[in-house]
Amino acid sequence: MKLHGTYIAKAGFDLRRGLSIDIRPDQIMVQLPHAQILGVEQQQVDVLAFENGLWNRISGQDVQSELSALPELAWKKAAESGLPAEAQEVLQQQLEQRIRTAQPLRLIFNDEKKSE
Repeated sequence: MKLHGTYIAKAGFDLRRGLSIDIRPDQIMVQLPHAQILGVEQQQVDVLAFENGLWNRISGQDVQSELSALPELAWKKAAESGLPAEAQEVLQQQLEQRIRTAQPLRLIFNDEKKSE
């Protein structure tokens, strides 16, 4: 059995994990979590090959198992593609274009939420 799936992956920032903006006379500092894959949406799945073997027949459970593995594989491929890093770069560019101040803008990406 050979399957092909088309998915749309969305990367962004989970701001529930922490966001702070510190405006100082010498700089503007924005702290937020690293970008991550926020969702993977299935667009299409095609069955490219479906051939039963002489002894090994493909069951409905086999098909269901393979179909359920596709979203996890799409999520993994999206994370490995560099999409989160690209989201961070795009955010930096957009903020620099939209926020016009004399102070430099500094983005700091935190690995995890700070304890209070």
